[in-house]
Amino acid sequence: MRIFTGYFGRLREYKEAGLFPIAICITAKFWKGFFYKDFAPKSSYLKLEPEKYEPLFKKDLQKLSPNKVFRDLQNISAGKDIVLLCYETPDKFCHRHLVAKYLEWADPRLTVMEYGVEDILPKEKPKSTQIDLFGNL
Repeated sequence: MRIFTGYFGRLREYKEAGLFPIAICITAKFWKGFFYKDFAPKSSYLKLEPEKYEPLFKKDLQKLSPNKVFRDLQNISAGKDIVLLCYETPDKFCHRHLVAKYLEWADPRLTVMEYGVEDILPKEKPKSTQIDLFGNL
């Protein structure tokens, strides 16, 4: 199962590509598909600037069990490739990019990219000597 991120504005494209869409936002009145609320930010975070939002949301992600998360996503999608959806375009701050980093931290073999931009990104992750957002090399 491959995991991508994306936004609702490209939903038709994701479906045409055979991806299983899963919303990770608090709510979407028009959305009749699946939600994964464990990845939704708290509503109190939404009006915060990214500098204040990020550390709070990262703490929430650290409380999750990676095994449960991957099992849940596998079960929801029946093993299909998925796209985790929210509202913001790729060039804007969005919690889905933090979720992508969390998933890569939880499984270092995994690369989670914004669907449609993976062809312009390096295929292999460069080795880093910096500590990542979860305190690991």
